[in-house]
Amino acid sequence: MIFQNFGFNRKLVRAAAPSPGPNYVAGASLIYDFGNLASYPGSGTSVYDVSGNGGPTATFVGSPTFSSVTKGGSLAMNSSNYMTYSGQFPAAYTVQAYYRKNTGTSPTYPRIGGQTNNNGVALAIDMGWPASPYNYSGVYQQFYYGASGNTDAGAVNDASALADIQNIFTFFSAQNNGTNAQKYYVNTTIVASATNLNYDRTLFTPSNQTVYIGNETPGTLVAWLVYPFVLSSGDITQNYNIFNAR
Repeated sequence: MIFQNFGFNRKLVRAAAPSPGPNYVAGASLIYDFGNLASYPGSGTSVYDVSGNGGPTATFVGSPTFSSVTKGGSLAMNSSNYMTYSGQFPAAYTVQAYYRKNTGTSPTYPRIGGQTNNNGVALAIDMGWPASPYNYSGVYQQFYYGASGNTDAGAVNDASALADIQNIFTFFSAQNNGTNAQKYYVNTTIVASATNLNYDRTLFTPSNQTVYIGNETPGTLVAWLVYPFVLSSGDITQNYNIFNAR
């Protein structure tokens, strides 16, 4: 008797294609995104860069609280529980954070995150200006420049947020063209810009130092992004849409 295999019940099995990651604007120095499992898998104390450009790994200090529900992934922090990484900021930059500041007016000038020396940059909120209503308080960026990289430019771009920013997730973006022009966005709106020929960040070459995120006031972070160039308003809208849709 001859048996023939006519190929019955044969199936071609293909592995499922991996889900594509968020369509971040390309070229970031680093991206931490708590809604992306490749950046934070949901446990542990390490947060991984997902820019594709070999950015540093961040580490928890204390015990910040992760939620997989809030905005698809977020980290609640305060002055005892926050995150840090070893990094630096270039002369020209765009620094972004999708962040919720808890209700309250203390401290008056909490930084969302950054590094306050060594050509550093800090995103911050001015909870004391304008005096009322506090939920429409100011936002500002602070940066350092000069031959030593330690000259404080002060509260550059200090302006009204033009929107309720307390206890509401908001996308903050601070920019510097590397020498004398700065801008600050809240969500997709420019709230302030400034130009000063004395602010020259090209005079100092920074080295890696500790960058702090979320250590000054209770709040919740979804994402922190650093670009070594000035993003366009369209680029800012592209990144904003990623996080705002969650």
